[in-house]
Amino acid sequence: MARATLPDTPSIGHSATRRIHDFLLATWREVLGTESIHAEDNFFDLGGTSADALIVVAVLNDELDTDVSGIDLFERPTINAMAHLLLGPGQDVEPSRLADESRQRGERRRMIEVARAQAELQ
Repeated sequence: MARATLPDTPSIGHSATRRIHDFLLATWREVLGTESIHAEDNFFDLGGTSADALIVVAVLNDELDTDVSGIDLFERPTINAMAHLLLGPGQDVEPSRLADESRQRGERRRMIEVARAQAELQ
């Protein structure tokens, strides 16, 4: 069975769409601790918890300078759906911020570790 892929968003362009998609995929993989994630997999069906969702939201808001909420992830629990939200009208996503992938992976990893530590304290 073929998996759905993220369609091109004409107003943004294929390159930015792919980078947002890849960024979401990398973030989910790190938070969920699995490599086996596809564009239409449901975050919560993959084992994501509410705490994991809040970590993803924190990473998105910090790295992409967006204003995504936990509710947004609950309402759009797939990579494709979340990418469409981020690339849609009304969102000011700076795709150029995704250029330095290695720097971002390190920062994202540290942010995830801090968020998990904070969750354990609560």
